[in-house]
Amino acid sequence: MSDDDGYRGPATLTVDGRPMPVHVVLDARYEPQDGRLHWFGRLRGPDGGRLEAVNGAVVELEAGAGPVRARVGDVD
Repeated sequence: MSDDDGYRGPATLTVDGRPMPVHVVLDARYEPQDGRLHWFGRLRGPDGGRLEAVNGAVVELEAGAGPVRARVGDVD
């Protein structure tokens, strides 16, 4: 898989030190203003449900390449 392909599959979301399994659909884009690759996408809770409780939270997301800090934005 290359960065152009994004990622779709299982991941672990850690909120306040508590890990939970999630399913993610991620894509990436290069942002010329800061010269970095930014990942974005959607995630579903372990039961396929929404994750309102983490809206706006700074979390860790791990999808096979080690955990990264992330921010959960809008819940739809």
